This record gives sequence, C-alpha cells and structure tokens, in this order.
Amino acid sequence: MDVADLMRVVDLVGVFANAVLGGVEARAARLDAVGFATLAILSGLGGGMIRDTLLQHGTPVALTDSAYVTTALVGAAVAYVIDVKGRAWDAVFPFVDAFALGCWAAAGAQKTLGVGLGPLPAVLLGTITAVGGGFVRDMILLRVPAVLGGNTLFATCALAASGVTVVGYTVGYPNAGLVAALFVGAGLCLLARWRGWVLPPGTDWARLRRVRARHAEQVRRLRRATLRRRRREARRARREGQGPDTPADGPDHNPR
Repeated sequence: MDVADLMRVVDLVGVFANAVLGGVEARAARLDAVGFATLAILSGLGGGMIRDTLLQHGTPVALTDSAYVTTALVGAAVAYVIDVKGRAWDAVFPFVDAFALGCWAAAGAQKTLGVGLGPLPAVLLGTITAVGGGFVRDMILLRVPAVLGGNTLFATCALAASGVTVVGYTVGYPNAGLVAALFVGAGLCLLARWRGWVLPPGTDWARLRRVRARHAEQVRRLRRATLRRRRREARRARREGQGPDTPADGPDHNPR
C-alpha cells in the first residue's frame, strides 16, 4: 500500500466517523431520516466540497467518487438505526477524528499546491477541508461552530498539519510531508484533548487588562500613601529639631 492508498483509507474512515457524528447530532436534534442523511453528508464531506468549489478545478471529488457519498450515507444509516453512545464510542471517536483531521488538512493543502496556488492559500484551504464540515453542520443546527472556541484545539491542529504539508511540498518531499502532516495534526489534536488545551477567548484578555489596571492603581495609591507618610515624618522631625532649648536645672525663681 503506497501513501496515496493509505491516505484514501484514512480519508474514508474519517468520512464515516464524522458522518456518524452528524447522525448523533441529528438524533439529539430529533430530526428524521432526511435530517440524518443531510447532517452526515455535511459533517463528513462538507469541508472537501467547500475546498473543491473554491479551487474551481473540476467537479468536487465527493461527487466524482461514489465511495465518499456512499460512506457518508452508511454512517448516517448506522447512527439512525443504532443509538451511538457509550464508553466505546467515546474512546474510539477521538482517535478517528484526530487522524481524519490530519489527513483532510494534508490532502487539502497538497491539492491546493497542486493546482498552482501558493503556501498561504494551501494552509487556508487545508484548514477549511479539515474543519469545514463541522462548521456547516453546527450552522445548520443554529449554534456557534465548535471550531470557533470553547473547545480543545482543533482548527489550530489543522493549521499545523497544513503548514507541515506545505513545507514538505516546498522542499521536494510531498509524500513525506503528507505522512508527517497526518501525524502532526493527529498527535497535536489528541494531545490537546488530553491536556485540555484551548485558546483564550477575548474576554480573558479584557479581564487581564482590568486586573493589570487595578494592580497599577493600587501601586500608585501605595506610593502616594508612602510619600505622604514620609512628608509627615519629615515635618515632625523639623519641628522637633527647631524647638526651644530647655535648661537642665530649670529657670531661677528666687524671690526678691
């Protein structure tokens, strides 16, 4: 099995797993069979279809290779018939999702480079390939896409995998870059899940600025209080140093 065959297997496994995830979301939203199929296709194939549409370099692969749509529909059927949940799903899905992310980001970046675009579009479209399906699925469900925050690193991992693909392609080792990107994206995604790594939201930076401003104000007040105390001590010392000299034996009160 060469690198292309390996990437295709990982790609289809990722399509299946994310299609099942789309079905899980459809069950939670109490959708019917059409809803299951729609969310499964969007979740499993949306990113690649967005990429191919933006590239305008032929029909999207998901429409020319029947294995992709078939795999997504099989995932939808599995989620429709079986209530997918439990420890086994929670244990297996993160690994499949992580390797699918690395595969999709690498494939998207390499395809972009292959049509003659530069490194920056390749990183952008590689990331869109990896996260676009989940993004569209969440929008259909009228909620903020998970990749925009509040979760462990995901889009960041896709960016890293896309960047590794670009480096490998640029130095003349595209296949090695694909494999390295697959493991970099998957490894970083799993590590982020394990360690709970998230990007800080904007409110955290605002809170930090407020804390720093309060600290600076407290420092200024302390300095002013210290300066006032030193001035009082200096005035007291001057008054004591300028007082009248008193004789040791006291004044003479002899009567006349």
